[in-house]
Amino acid sequence: IGICFFIPTNRRIMQLENSHRKFSINMDDVARAYAAVHAADRASTFRMSSEFDAVRERLSYLRDHPDLSTLEPGLLEVAAQMSHISKELATLYADDKIDRARSFLKQRQEEVDLFNSRLDQAKGISNEMKHWLHEVELEESVASAQLERLRAEMREVMPELGIERVVATDGLNDTNDGRDHDSRIIEMQPKAAE
Repeated sequence: IGICFFIPTNRRIMQLENSHRKFSINMDDVARAYAAVHAADRASTFRMSSEFDAVRERLSYLRDHPDLSTLEPGLLEVAAQMSHISKELATLYADDKIDRARSFLKQRQEEVDLFNSRLDQAKGISNEMKHWLHEVELEESVASAQLERLRAEMREVMPELGIERVVATDGLNDTNDGRDHDSRIIEMQPKAAE
């Protein structure tokens, strides 16, 4: 007897579950139909401008579609109306506009990549030049230090050899071969490296 009490309740629950499943299936079907008609709308398939004719054209497209021909006419009509309402979006995001935008962005990306590669090359050249400049300055510094050391050594050696740093005589000495030689030592100013 207690089971008889639960049977009607269980039947109502099963009906609710079935109607929920049907609603879920119907919404999936509407979404699938809308996706198909919206894709056709983005490809500029439809030409009618008035609302009635535009919805009718979309409905005809959905009925002729091989994947959607088994759906209920009510679902197809809802999808056609939804597509007409979102016609502005389909026009704005039309396939050819999307393709143009993608090709433009691809071209810009290629330009940025080319610029970055040139920038990397310029950075490498700049670093190489800095390193080279540092090496040249270091070599000049070493050469200058060696020259100063050589001058200091010569200053020490010259008096020992009996040669004065500057000879006071202005005259020229005659040698046996008849060539004139200047016996003065003139200190040269250090020359900066170019």
